[in-house]
Amino acid sequence: MQVAFISDIHGNLISLNAVLADIDREQVDELVCLGDVATLGPQPRETVDRLRELACHFIVGNHDDDVRDILGTWQRDDHPPFIKEAIEWCAQELTQEQLDFIGSFQSRLELALDDNLTLLCFHGSPQSTKDVILPTTPDDQLDAYLRGYRATVLVGGHTHVQMLRRHKGMLLVNPGSVGIPMDQQPPPQMPVLYPWAEYAIVTVQNGNINIELRRVAVDIQAIKQASLSSDHPLQWANLWPTK
Repeated sequence: MQVAFISDIHGNLISLNAVLADIDREQVDELVCLGDVATLGPQPRETVDRLRELACHFIVGNHDDDVRDILGTWQRDDHPPFIKEAIEWCAQELTQEQLDFIGSFQSRLELALDDNLTLLCFHGSPQSTKDVILPTTPDDQLDAYLRGYRATVLVGGHTHVQMLRRHKGMLLVNPGSVGIPMDQQPPPQMPVLYPWAEYAIVTVQNGNINIELRRVAVDIQAIKQASLSSDHPLQWANLWPTK
């Protein structure tokens, strides 16, 4: 059994296509998207169209809720103004059909890796899309985030930082971010982004578990051009390194 995990694409079609090409070469059994698919980046509409072509399980992220609620509670959330402006722009780019597709995402997903090993997928934690699980999260806080849930492997996104952590016999995995891989969490006002896309593969064979945190080279100039070719309000092109 081999499962690939993508997360936090954020409207970055160039990076999504690079990751999907790498996954295609692996011929995985299952593909899981852990949410935050269309906001912040300059190609929300094209990104959603690409995702709809896939045989994939979709988990809802906090930005997926936000983009469907532009006139609701998210405006009272703790997003800074430039993030709110970008979310609103992305929401206006999406069709109702695309928004309905995002609205079909599930909160959690459980899969059997084999007869004895189990997998639990979510965005932030099993309790909330906004919970932040890091290598430095205290054990007691992590216990609260995972209360009532247990699996051999737990996979979540949200932080944009790749992670592999052991906790009370369980393995916690974060595949990182396809579209906005960050250098730290929480980020500064404007984060520093890495010049690659991130994802993960979990492989189970004969009771053995192998976890790969992968980085895929991306065309930074194409990402910048996608931003410059749109009227996206966020200075997306300026977030990426020059090389």
